[in-house]
Amino acid sequence: MIPGIMVSQVWPGACDRIGATEHALTLSMEPGFFKTFQIVHVSSQEERHAISNLVQKSNSSLTYCLARILGRKRLNLSSLLYENRRKAIDEVKRGLEHGRECGASRISIVSGPAPGKPHLRNKALHRLVESLEEILLEVSQSPAVELVIEPLDIGCHKKGTLGTISETVGVISRFSNSQLKICADTAHMLLNNEDPVNAVRPYLDMVSEYHLCNPVLDERSGLFGDPHIPFGPPGPISEDDLPEMVACLSDTSLSTNQHQGLFLEILNRSPEDEDAAETLLRSNVRIMKAIFKEKD
Repeated sequence: MIPGIMVSQVWPGACDRIGATEHALTLSMEPGFFKTFQIVHVSSQEERHAISNLVQKSNSSLTYCLARILGRKRLNLSSLLYENRRKAIDEVKRGLEHGRECGASRISIVSGPAPGKPHLRNKALHRLVESLEEILLEVSQSPAVELVIEPLDIGCHKKGTLGTISETVGVISRFSNSQLKICADTAHMLLNNEDPVNAVRPYLDMVSEYHLCNPVLDERSGLFGDPHIPFGPPGPISEDDLPEMVACLSDTSLSTNQHQGLFLEILNRSPEDEDAAETLLRSNVRIMKAIFKEKD
């Protein structure tokens, strides 16, 4: 397991300004601590090529996440409406091309929102499988990348079609393609009433990323759900919990895989404030060093 940083959380507005993701990635590499990085969509081809150069020079790995662009365009890989699902598949295919231009080794997606009527969710899962079948044909082309899918909470906040870890394993098991992996997120697991460690331990060979994220489980709270808050109240996960959680994973097969990324998912709520981004970057370094038991 290797320490990573979610550029999209520390600099959430970077994807909307040409050159900003490259700049943010450069800043996140300066501490020399992180080995893997996550960004969202980058519209400029020139910037994508510049990012690829950064990744190569730093000998690091990169995740190119398509969840935000799919959400902004209201595209759904599990939609029961053919036209929307077709557009979502095409968007992911375009994202695969852009991710490769960035030098990404992982392309991350989400299923999309579940139908409003719960009894239609199984049908939506079938549509998701159909979408994945087509996308994986593109994934298998050179250069090789992993397709990473993140299951979301089912009925609380994000309300994704793909929910629990066991359900995700069932979907992935339909494919012999080992390039389809899981992004496990502690917030969504807790919101789905899953234990964030025990739910994934039997399936660690399928996990490519693990996100440490602190949900709010109190339905009376205005923050109920997955707002990407700092660790501690009103969420159930404290900073002190994190080293033990990771240790419980790392004593198994994760410790033998040096490509699985560990990320903190904490949102910078002042995206225009450079000082806020710098403060959150330092916080990511501090927390991750505590997890990996490294001294400053």
